Amino acid sequence: MITLDKWNFTDEQTKKIEELKKATWVCDVEHPAGSNRVVSVFYQEEPYEGSHYFGLYHHVIDPFNSDATQLMITNGSWIEETKLDGLQADNGEVIYSHFRHDMKYSKDRSCWIDGGRAYWRASGGTHVTITFKDGKIDVVSGNGDIPAETSSSSN
Repeated sequence: MITLDKWNFTDEQTKKIEELKKATWVCDVEHPAGSNRVVSVFYQEEPYEGSHYFGLYHHVIDPFNSDATQLMITNGSWIEETKLDGLQADNGEVIYSHFRHDMKYSKDRSCWIDGGRAYWRASGGTHVTITFKDGKIDVVSGNGDIPAETSSSSN
């Protein structure tokens, strides 16, 4: 079981978006361009402008007022090329970090992960790779090794 936290919208807001766009919420994840911008990715059976995916995010208009945002839409087709590093906890839960400095703990507290797509910092659990295809999430068990070009912590 993978733990998917909604970052941008409440459950109620997500349901309204799904109904309005005839889409299914896939996940919230940092945009590949970085900048700690978390995008809510949705999948539509019928493609729009060549893509089954679209993403929604909040663009901060006033850097001194985090409530001053504008809702933005973007093509989300990049999600199928995305591979996220995650951890599988002792209880079977799979966790991942949304973005840099987004530390997540498993519910049983047997592991934690931090760094999003920027870096890997983790302790406990077993490494997994999370991929996306046709609006579905796939979790591939790793061999427990730390991903290349990253670092791990046992603290």
